[in-house]
Parts: sequence; C-alpha cells; structure tokens
Amino acid sequence: MYLMLNPNHQFGSTSPVCSNRSPLLGFGTFRNLRKTSFASSYPMHKQPRACTIACNTSTKTVVSQRKEDIAPIHGLSETVVGVLGGGQLGRMLCQAASQMSIKVNILDPMANCPASSVSNYHMVGSYNDSAKVEEFAKSCGILTVEIEHVDADTLEKLQKQGVDCQPKASTIRIIQDKYLQKVHFSRNNIPLPKFVQINDQESAQRAGQEFGYPLMIKSRRLAYDGRGNAVAKTENELTSAINALGGFDHGLYVEQWAPFVKELAVIVARGRDNSISCYPVVETVHRQDDMFDVGKYLSHC
Repeated sequence: MYLMLNPNHQFGSTSPVCSNRSPLLGFGTFRNLRKTSFASSYPMHKQPRACTIACNTSTKTVVSQRKEDIAPIHGLSETVVGVLGGGQLGRMLCQAASQMSIKVNILDPMANCPASSVSNYHMVGSYNDSAKVEEFAKSCGILTVEIEHVDADTLEKLQKQGVDCQPKASTIRIIQDKYLQKVHFSRNNIPLPKFVQINDQESAQRAGQEFGYPLMIKSRRLAYDGRGNAVAKTENELTSAINALGGFDHGLYVEQWAPFVKELAVIVARGRDNSISCYPVVETVHRQDDMFDVGKYLSHC
C-alpha cells in the first residue's frame, strides 16, 4: 500500500521513484516525469505508471521530529493515521506516508516489528486487545489496518463513538471470513467455482457427490496464501482432509475443483471522493503456501 503524491506538490529536495503500490487515501498519481534517471522501488520487469516521490530528508531530522510530540504536521493532511499491525505492509505504508510528511502511528505486539523503525509512534500491544486498541485510537485521526486479523467488534464500537475507521467493521468481517467473501462475490455476480458450507460428515459427502472429486476443502477464517486448504481426491480422503483443517468446529466450506493456469493480481483503490485507480496486472507465484515472487508486469492485460 503506497500513498501517492500529486505531481504539483513540491517538498524541498525530492527525487522521483516509480512504484506499483496503491493509493491508500485517494491522492492523485503522476502522469509525467521530468527526464530524470531513477531506480525502480519494486522488482518489476516493466515500470508501472503510478509513481511516488521519495524525500531526501536526513535520518537526524526524522528522529528529532519524532521526539517533538507537539511539532506541527506539514503534509498533505494533518490527520495522524493509525494502523493496526506493523508488519511488512505496515512498513511500506509508513515509508510512503513519510514521503508526504504524513504521520503514521502503529499498534503491534512485537517491539521490533518491521514498521517500528519507520513509524511516527509505535505502541506495543495486541491489535486484538480491545482496551489497547481503544487507547491507541485516541492518538489517531483515522484508524486503518494492515492485516485483517483484528477485532471487528472493537472497531464497530469505536465507529459508534465517532472514530473514523477505514475500512468499516462490516467490511473487515467479510474479509475475515472466506465463506462470507464468496457469498458477497456471488451476490454481486462475480464468477466463482461452486461452493457450499459444510457442518458435518454428511454435508461434506453430499458436497462431494454434487461437485465431484478432487474436492477443495477450505477454512473459513485465518486462511491465506494457500494456508487453510486441503484437497480430498476421493470420498475416502474426506475425513483426513477435514481433520487436517481442525475439524468442522473450525468452520469449513468446500469448493468445486477449479484447474487454473496462473494466478493474476491487480490492485484497485477507491478514494473518499469515489475516484478509482487501477494498477498494473501482475502474476503471483506461490511456493509451499508462501508468496514467492511477483511475476512480470502484464502490459497486455
């Protein structure tokens, strides 16, 4: 997630750097760059069109600003952005925001999490601790997330108290539950493999008879990057596949097997003014359930 600068903004000594990251808060993107030699900030075979500005301020200046809690904010926005989670996505968000002098506070349980060294302020604590999240929200003008595994009930409570939470708790709940995602996509006429929730052995066998084998069994929650999936090649393998995912109490659903050639990804971002930005389509490569590489920029898509 990268915040994008409008080309008309100038911030002292700067140098252009290309990026394929998305605009988080709906800022504009560059259409033209001066004839300047610059390096890619992302390992793509072809440079995407969206660009950011990298600020050449010194580390000493940044440190001194962090110590000045009452220092004025001179950026595109005076709103402090609070982020639940301080992983690698949070780090990239902080880096992009700092290029625009936007302060980002993070809440993460790890004292040395990836985003800690580049954030304006790091509160050490769990983003699933309701009291800690409420305390953290007091230091922020807007609250967002870099990971979906947060407490949606707490976010809903904060929303009712007037805290600006983006995305909303209702959206987080859909993101957290892969089955609810499928239902949401289906209601919006997005093509999907056939799927159904399973609650017991009988419903699992019935799904296998309807969809055929191999059958893809998936966890509803805490499933990502290939994790939380199990394949039953025959009905005899149903029990072992279900047990591998924690059993029916863990919350499961099944999908009809869908052979595919490759996986493509595209970032689509919407601003508060409902403007929409689409970024280049790329091919993602997974190995052993982990994202291994982002393949070539598919300019023909």
